[in-house]
Amino acid sequence: MTPTDWKYIPKELRYIYKQASAVYNKKGERMEGRMYGNIFTAAITTREMDAYIARMRKNTALGVSGIRIDHAAALPEEMRAL
Repeated sequence: MTPTDWKYIPKELRYIYKQASAVYNKKGERMEGRMYGNIFTAAITTREMDAYIARMRKNTALGVSGIRIDHAAALPEEMRAL
């Protein structure tokens, strides 16, 4: 990436981007931004969220928020859609 490209990536996400670009896919090719498609900008569907919740270990937090997976699983459908 050029220095101009880097200025469009928020500072707090630059480390993540660098790590993502250092990964190799199953074919042994080094990953590039175009290979990720829109995974960083695409909306998450309710079906994807439900699948994620189903495979997570219960009584654990989703992230730094501290909200447990059990709380997310118990949300009514209208709230999960938000």
